[in-house]
Amino acid sequence: MTNQPIIRDDGTMDTVVEYRDNWWRYDSEYRYSFKNDDEFLESVKRAIDSELEPEQIHPISPILYAAHNR
Repeated sequence: MTNQPIIRDDGTMDTVVEYRDNWWRYDSEYRYSFKNDDEFLESVKRAIDSELEPEQIHPISPILYAAHNR
């Protein structure tokens, strides 16, 4: 399980983050609205952690427009 969010390149123009064994897809415009990638990844981590129980992995979140399981 990935304990820290990591930006992955899936060949699209979107920003894909791997975290908690899921791939979470964000609009790159959202990513670049942060000061840097560290702030973006911390925000992603907080948002996912606040919406999901540690035992419950569900790749759909209101702040995301798409999500993909690996």
